[in-house]
Amino acid sequence: MSPENEKKINEKFGYIIRSDKSPQHGLHMFGFECGDGWFDLLWTLLTEIEKSLAAEPKEVVDNFSVVQVKEKYGTLRFYCNGTTDAIDSLISAAEDVSEKTCEACGQPGEIRPGGWISVQCWDHYVSILVNNIISYCVDKEVSEEEKFSKFSGNSMGMFAAYKDQEEMKKYLTKQLSFHFGPKKGDRECLK
Repeated sequence: MSPENEKKINEKFGYIIRSDKSPQHGLHMFGFECGDGWFDLLWTLLTEIEKSLAAEPKEVVDNFSVVQVKEKYGTLRFYCNGTTDAIDSLISAAEDVSEKTCEACGQPGEIRPGGWISVQCWDHYVSILVNNIISYCVDKEVSEEEKFSKFSGNSMGMFAAYKDQEEMKKYLTKQLSFHFGPKKGDRECLK
């Protein structure tokens, strides 16, 4: 998460996210280990935790602290000490929502295949795919023959003709959207 968004959360919910309670744990050593797309989800969760703690005795509030917030296997993980059943339910619900929320932008998404499991909207997924293809073919100076065998079919192999990476990105994005995107087969994707 960006330092700006971490700062906003810490300013509003600092008494819940206390470094004096767990300075050796991940949250205070590594910050929020997730993308900015989950900022609103975390803000909502922390607001609900704040409301829940307001109804608890001082002893419960004093013992509660957030230990670690991260993405793991594509979904949110929110670890804390001194939790209650009500807070556990709130965390579980937020983790469920994260499974359908793009970690990069907060738009509806889904767990996508690839090396690192993550939840992405279509646009961020395509962006990663395109960059991986370009990186593979351009950065490694792959032969034309290997490009065609690695990315089978004329539509994926044809991008080798493009010398400009931005043109390649546009071409690949259109092709991926046409063949695999939410509007699969819609020729408007190719314009």
